[in-house]
Amino acid sequence: MKVRYLILMLAQLLLTQCGSLTPAERQQLERERLSAEVQDEITLGRKIAAKLLGHLGIYDKSEAAQKYLELVGAVIVHKVGRPELDFRFGILDSAAVNAYATPGGFIFVTRGLLAAVASEAELAGVLGHEIAHVNERHMYKELRRPSEVNATESIVRMLSMGGTTLSGSMTKLVDAGMKALLEDGLGKEKERAADEIGSVYTAAAGYPAIGLATFLTRHQRVARAETKDHLSFAERAKNLRRYLSLNGVPPQISLQDKVLTERFKRSLAGVKP
Repeated sequence: MKVRYLILMLAQLLLTQCGSLTPAERQQLERERLSAEVQDEITLGRKIAAKLLGHLGIYDKSEAAQKYLELVGAVIVHKVGRPELDFRFGILDSAAVNAYATPGGFIFVTRGLLAAVASEAELAGVLGHEIAHVNERHMYKELRRPSEVNATESIVRMLSMGGTTLSGSMTKLVDAGMKALLEDGLGKEKERAADEIGSVYTAAAGYPAIGLATFLTRHQRVARAETKDHLSFAERAKNLRRYLSLNGVPPQISLQDKVLTERFKRSLAGVKP
């Protein structure tokens, strides 16, 4: 307790003297703050991912499917991933058609989704959507409101040799993250943004930008209906097609269709819904 008190006092002293810092010192403090925040994001995302795995279980009956998922994900991440993150991809043992992303780059699809996609382009569209959630920090920003992290906390963390300020509220944040993943979602605006940004990502990686819209259209009858917090698959597909048209994003890109189709069928042949 005494050590923490001294750290807090020193932090407050540093804060009052920030006006006398040189530009280089201020830049260094900002770099340290951003680095610490990324570590918080990764720590929180890893905890939520671990709880999600515990809840649904890992699907480990097809090594080919796992490698294929990692391959398609890596193609997109290579083009648009955040360089400070090490993106991870996994398959959840659930028949539901769904995909999830947690802060820090942990992305999962269900075996039900792998059995439901009709092409590599559709899978790429789904992954692009989830990667967009990570890159835009949608969940992290929702869980950690700016008011919850102040300058004193940041400096305390630096003085504590990189320790996280999340420890006191970790359980609460993880539970909130799970609730967002399994029940509440992230809201219509964030889902729409992830659809649009993710489709641009897939186009940048060489896939048809229309892949996600095609998937959503094919599964609109079995998806949840539109509610206050969720857009229906039909509405998402409609919005996405409109966005691609208005912004001049070509929906189709020339692909080696035969090669990709054979790879897709071979890799996911053993995955059952």
